[in-house]
Amino acid sequence: MWFRWLLITGLVILGGLAVLGMPGAVIFTISRPVLVLCYGRGFMERLPGDAAWPAAIGLTVVWPLGLWPFHALLGWLWPGLAGWGKIGAYTAALYLWGALLSAVFHHLSRK
Repeated sequence: MWFRWLLITGLVILGGLAVLGMPGAVIFTISRPVLVLCYGRGFMERLPGDAAWPAAIGLTVVWPLGLWPFHALLGWLWPGLAGWGKIGAYTAALYLWGALLSAVFHHLSRK
């Protein structure tokens, strides 16, 4: 079971790098409401253009590392969770993971 998740994570990382960090840019954009709460309006202006692309590539590489741990954690916390409840909990966990990573990469690459 763990080998399958390791393979999926590796494929997501390689696929994300093949498209030059676009998944990281999408996660960064989707996390915008959380970043507005953290940094206030105009936070994107404080991020230099030359730093946005490496941040998106870094996010593309690091975000998939949460796939297997969150799957295992949700299975441990709610073993009977199935169907839409499991999909919703997994999506919420991965969204918060992406928002946290977006905040970290924004902080590391701002002026």
